[in-house]
Amino acid sequence: MKIKKLFTFFLIIINIILLSGCGISTPNGGGEIKKLLPRPYISLNDDVVKWSSVQGATSYEIFINDNFYCETTETQWSIDLSANNFPDGKYQITVKAIAEDTICNSPFSIPLIYTLYNNFKVNELNVIAFNDTHGAIFTNSKYSGMDKVATICNENYDQKTLLKIANGDMFQGTYLSNETKGRAMVEVLNEMSIDAFVIGNHEFDWGIEEIARFKDGDLTNGEADFPFLAANILKKSTSERLNWTEPYIIKKIGNLTIGIIGLIGKLESSINTEYVDDYVFTDPLENTKKYAYELRNIKDCDIVIASIHDYEESYNSAIAALKGNYKIDALITGHTHQKINTYLGNDSIKLPVIQSNTKNYSIGNINFLIDDTAKIASTPTITHLYPSDYDSDEKIMKIYDKYQSKIFEGEVVINNLNNKMSKSEIAKIVLTQVKEDLPVDIAIINTGAIRTTFNKGPLLIEDIYEAMPFDNEFYIIRMPGSALKNFITYAGDYLATSQLSNVMNNRIYNVGIIDYVYNKVYYNGFFTSYEKHNSGVYLKEVALKAFKEK
Repeated sequence: MKIKKLFTFFLIIINIILLSGCGISTPNGGGEIKKLLPRPYISLNDDVVKWSSVQGATSYEIFINDNFYCETTETQWSIDLSANNFPDGKYQITVKAIAEDTICNSPFSIPLIYTLYNNFKVNELNVIAFNDTHGAIFTNSKYSGMDKVATICNENYDQKTLLKIANGDMFQGTYLSNETKGRAMVEVLNEMSIDAFVIGNHEFDWGIEEIARFKDGDLTNGEADFPFLAANILKKSTSERLNWTEPYIIKKIGNLTIGIIGLIGKLESSINTEYVDDYVFTDPLENTKKYAYELRNIKDCDIVIASIHDYEESYNSAIAALKGNYKIDALITGHTHQKINTYLGNDSIKLPVIQSNTKNYSIGNINFLIDDTAKIASTPTITHLYPSDYDSDEKIMKIYDKYQSKIFEGEVVINNLNNKMSKSEIAKIVLTQVKEDLPVDIAIINTGAIRTTFNKGPLLIEDIYEAMPFDNEFYIIRMPGSALKNFITYAGDYLATSQLSNVMNNRIYNVGIIDYVYNKVYYNGFFTSYEKHNSGVYLKEVALKAFKEK
């Protein structure tokens, strides 16, 4: 009984404290709830920490490795660790918003990791680049995961002079990544301490808002420790960049200053129109010139790298021809799933152009030799490494243990196939199932909706997600046979369709058509005049059902 009374007394005391600050005040019997200030969102660029302005904050406190360092009323702080004789090494920087009622102070921001390397001359720089990983987080029988990429980075290079760049299309494509909406991949990339992530076209597959949540300061939904680069993705309504992205980053390593520009190619047509309608991808070449000039002429960068999620020979050659303050020293590419190892330009020091294979089949490395004046001494060397040759990194595998039950969900066998199945054979089975599940006469998908073949033997849920990674919904369209024939003729080989024999010009047909096809700009005009209904049925669901039953 005494213990109970004592516990009650402590609760009362705690409540009094809360009520006196951020708790509930009750003047004249009324009530007002004072809340904690929101957590500031912070970013790092060019040795400057910036954070979002917090309403109600009177100042901001900066902490280094959990120790108070300084206070400011500004929303940015130029890092001065070198001036204050901090030794070389890694430091954790956090920011807290301060209120008049100190008990209402915000939680600490997400920590930034800042590496101080000032006391040596760099004679070598290595850049590791990977792209189009498509959710290959952990190694399985089909592909190598980031667990092995991490080992490549850790075992082969001096960490002080290594940059790691993810050049787009990292998340979408496997059961684990799709089911966690990329969170598992973010946790792995955080552990790897990558330097930058460039947004690719498949980052839009769930709607770009799903990716933006990794930069919203909310730890509960996952948070990326690395910057997202998108120099040329603008909102149509404002012509401004996405406020959670940066056009470039600047890394200072010893006496070397490196600028990395992140861009996407003109890839709107490869994205479901409804997900990209509010955005515009501006010219990659013009943006490369713009930011290269800024990095060289204003930020005094010694090396400038362009990382573009695309491979287009015309602007690759144009970038290679840039000179002086517009010059690019290396070009990282993506999107085409090719291993690329080539050089462009006619200068004595040529432009290295690199791209890695999809799903970590190969990983690209650019090696720069640096002279005593912080200049590139010779044409950089390009090599490709193969993660399958390496063991898994122990720290990454601890994250694997966290998601093991979810991984096992994807490894459930739903069928045993007697033969290998082509994409067209898969499409035929899926489209037949659509006609069984929906009140439609004909079903249509684009050929790109089926991404892989199926091998003979056990068919896993993971295989369905790999083959049909997109969250595509079927729409039901009522249209005359004449219009349907015209559409099929126009689209041709870009479509996979169910049986089209005996289509009559004057008959009205119910057509089950995938949202990607319906929304594509170059198909518009065929559908806008006809009644449309959302079915609520998705391609992946239909495929799982079809192969479970058949």
